[in-house]
Amino acid sequence: MIKTEFTSVWNKNKVVFNMLDNCFLRKIRNDAYRKRVWYKVLDQTERGIMNLTVQIVDNVQNSLLAKVLLPIISKLKSALKSPFMRHIEGYGVQRVQTLVEIAESWGNKSFSNLRNSRFARFLALMNYNNPAGW
Repeated sequence: MIKTEFTSVWNKNKVVFNMLDNCFLRKIRNDAYRKRVWYKVLDQTERGIMNLTVQIVDNVQNSLLAKVLLPIISKLKSALKSPFMRHIEGYGVQRVQTLVEIAESWGNKSFSNLRNSRFARFLALMNYNNPAGW
């Protein structure tokens, strides 16, 4: 088996070929069908590649096929995210980075630990529930 690894866009971990098996691809495809994003996000060629891969391949072992599948899977994963998760990634993370930069400019080095915390989720939640104009 080939030991090549690709970096994933949706969770910053490494996706090894073993993860690109039939069950994983079928689950993503079924989730996309259920959430009605299969036809909205993917064009006909991408849907065809996913359908053929699910029908024919048990485990992706070809690096070229993996390189073609990873952007398609990334598109589906980002389309399957809830609006709140998009708000966390957009507003919350950006706001935390701004606050960390301000704190570091004041000389507070311990505040940099908040970049990887749930503080972004908290800030996004507080902003999400604010009425317009606040």
